Amino acid sequence: MKRILVVTAALFAALFALSLFSCDNSSGNSYVPKKTSDWLFLLYLDADDDVLNDDIYKNMREIEYAFSQMRKADGSPSGNYPSVTALVLWDGISEAKKKDQKYIHPDGALFELGADYNLDYVPLSGENKYNLGEVRLKGKEDLGDKFIVGANTIDWTAQARAEGCLDVEPNMADYKTLERFLKWAKSRYDATNIVLCLSDHGSGPYKETYTDTTLVSKSLCSDKTNDDGKRLLSSKNIKDALAAAGYVGSQKPKILWNDVCLQSSAEILWNYRGCADYLLASPNLDVSQEFVRIMTSMGKGSAPIDFGKIVVSAYHQRYYENPQECPKTEADAKAKRSSGYSLYTFSFLSLDEQKAGKLKDAIDDFSDALLELKNGGEDEKKLFQKVFDSYVDQDPNDFSKCKGLSYHGIYAFLSDLGDLAVRIKLDAELSALHNSADALLALLKHGDDGLVVYAWAGKMALSETIPTWSNVTQKQLYLTGGYDYISGD
Repeated sequence: MKRILVVTAALFAALFALSLFSCDNSSGNSYVPKKTSDWLFLLYLDADDDVLNDDIYKNMREIEYAFSQMRKADGSPSGNYPSVTALVLWDGISEAKKKDQKYIHPDGALFELGADYNLDYVPLSGENKYNLGEVRLKGKEDLGDKFIVGANTIDWTAQARAEGCLDVEPNMADYKTLERFLKWAKSRYDATNIVLCLSDHGSGPYKETYTDTTLVSKSLCSDKTNDDGKRLLSSKNIKDALAAAGYVGSQKPKILWNDVCLQSSAEILWNYRGCADYLLASPNLDVSQEFVRIMTSMGKGSAPIDFGKIVVSAYHQRYYENPQECPKTEADAKAKRSSGYSLYTFSFLSLDEQKAGKLKDAIDDFSDALLELKNGGEDEKKLFQKVFDSYVDQDPNDFSKCKGLSYHGIYAFLSDLGDLAVRIKLDAELSALHNSADALLALLKHGDDGLVVYAWAGKMALSETIPTWSNVTQKQLYLTGGYDYISGD
């Protein structure tokens, strides 16, 4: 009997210890105090890609450099900086899959990033209006020739694996990988402001199927080692993972930051509604690498809205000199099949459920108004065709006929709602659509009360060799309904 009691007690102790250190400690365990800070960045760094591995690694090292400027030697905030914690789930490309990638760490890893005082921030060569730079090892030309992290970074990998929270080779396209990461973070860290940032490729808006085994759109984060990138996280997967980890209600992230391409369409905003306060994303091309500027621009009293504006501004500073590459020949212009646009655009959007619902209703009403024209008499049908021909359709044979803002996303051409509404409002013949266009513009208005809180609209695409392209794109302000948030014009 005594032996049974001893064994039972030992088994209970083991199970109790396991409960303290599991992926999900959200059941009120008071024995593992959480680390608290002003800001917590949950960084889902899906570098299992033969194109982005090195860039995503550099982003991580940029944060380590930024912390060397933001923290004292004892780890406390320096000067006017807030306390910031950055927790990283890393998965890199394998040797078998890599192409020109240099910083290979193919296994999954879990890091709490620390300050690295062995890094420098070196200005980029050439003209540099915003004093941009890149992170390097001190006295070196780059970050070295292998994957390393700073001495002050905490490596939680072994513990996370022992607790069953991290696979040696995690499938970053499986929402369970994200869910376990979020549960692990939720049980050990807390902050006034939480930001979930996902880095990799994005798939864009279009049709979405909620499966875990097929390539879907409205999605992001493939995994080259697993399924050769044919599986991705859907926006529903991300929302479900946040809910399963307990990041809901008052505990939801302040910001969902999709550090991927093609992620701030109206469809995606609708899918993410309510899972965070705000969405940071590009409607087209997103190439980050400004984490030094972003992190060191934060102040002790920075609110989520301030942070969102910081990210948009940093993106603008890096890409302000990069308009969309214009076609060099008429044949190239036809191949591009677009009326002129900027690749480099970035948006800070509200994910308020009520506002998202109003946007959906406004789009539905606008669509109904269009269909009334399409189903009306001959004159109405002509007006419907005018909307399509003048503001939506792309004519590769004559770019002067393409007046609407459209750009080639993935799977489909995407048209900007704000630009479309503005153009229809200026067309007296389309008075039947003016009320619904007004309703759209009212929701897309700039400022803290609008769906579009802040944005950079990119640069116009100009071409000296193809005049029609230049004529189409001159004086356009992209993706903001005619308002330039950066200049205020």
